[in-house]
Amino acid sequence: MNTDPLYDHALQIWDAALVAVDSATLVRQAIHIDKQHVHVGSTTVDLNAVERIIVVGAGKAAAAMARGVIQAFKNSPLQARITGWVNVPEDCLAKLPQIITHPARPAHCNEPTVEGLYGTQQILDLITSANPQDLCICLISGGGSALLPAPITGITLDDKQQITQLLSSHGANIQQLNSVRKKLSDVKGGRLAVRCTSRHFASLIISDVLGDPLDLIASGPTVVDTEPIDVAIDVLRHFLDDQKPVVQRCLAAI
Repeated sequence: MNTDPLYDHALQIWDAALVAVDSATLVRQAIHIDKQHVHVGSTTVDLNAVERIIVVGAGKAAAAMARGVIQAFKNSPLQARITGWVNVPEDCLAKLPQIITHPARPAHCNEPTVEGLYGTQQILDLITSANPQDLCICLISGGGSALLPAPITGITLDDKQQITQLLSSHGANIQQLNSVRKKLSDVKGGRLAVRCTSRHFASLIISDVLGDPLDLIASGPTVVDTEPIDVAIDVLRHFLDDQKPVVQRCLAAI
C-alpha cells in the first residue's frame, strides 16, 4: 500500500473528478420536479399535462444518462409513465426498467451498422407516435453519430459506411465528416427533433468535442443544421473522386 500523502490526494482528486462528470448524476441534476411543473434543462412542462415520458437517445453514455432520468422521476407521479429506447455500444448495455438499451454497434467498431439502423427506426417509431402532451427527452453523448444511422432516400447504409471510411482514410476531419453525415441522414442536423410529434421536447447533451459545439456532438440530431448543402458537396469533391459510383449516389441524394 502506498502511504505517500500526495498519492492519497491524487486519488481523492481523481475520484472527485469522476463523480463530477458521472452521466447519471448530471442528468438527474438537470431534471427537477415540483408540485406543478417538470423542468428538464430549460424546458418546463405542466406536471398534470404530461401523459407519457418518452426517452430516446444515442451515445456511449446514453445508458447511464437514461438511468439518470429514471432516478430523477423516482417516487414522482410520472414514474410509471416512462418508456424509451437508447442506442449504445455493445459494451455499454444496462438493464433498466422501462427504457431499452439497444446494442447498436460492436464495442470495437465506430461505424454505422444494421443493428444501429434497426434501433434508430425504433426511436423514430417512438417519437412519431408521441401525443401532443407527451414529454420527449432526448439523450445525446459522444459516439452518437455512428449509433444513430438513418440514410436519406437514395442511398443505403452501405453507401454511408463507404463514404465515412473513404473520407476518414483521405484525411477529412470531424467537422468535414459531420458536414457530409448530416446531409446524408434522416435524423442528424436537427431532423430527429423535427420528427417528434409532441409539443414538449427536451434535449440533454454530454459533449466529447472541444468547445462543446452542439451541432457537432453526434452530428447534432436535435440541433438545426444551418450549414449550406454546398459545404458537404465541396467536402465530397475535395477528398473523393466524384466519378466513383458511391460518391455520385451521395451527391445526387443530397
